[in-house]
Amino acid sequence: MNKEDKGRVWACIIYPESVPDWEQRLNDLHIPAYVSPEHVEPGVKMHRHCLMCFPGQKSRTTIKVLTDKLGFV
Repeated sequence: MNKEDKGRVWACIIYPESVPDWEQRLNDLHIPAYVSPEHVEPGVKMHRHCLMCFPGQKSRTTIKVLTDKLGFV
C-alpha cells in the first residue's frame, strides 16, 4: 500500500435525497466532520461535501467500507 493510500482527513459527497438521515448516521459513529451547506451545480443534483477527521490514519479501503455503510459517495 502506498503512503498516499492512507490519511487522517477524508472527503466524500452526501446526497441528502438518497440518505435523508445522514446527520444521525454520522453522529452515531462519533466521527468529527465538517459538512458544507447543500448546494447544486449544473448537471449535478443537490449535495453536500463532507470532510471526516480521524485521530489516526485510515486506509482508502477502510474509508470505502465506512462511506458505503453510511450511504455516502
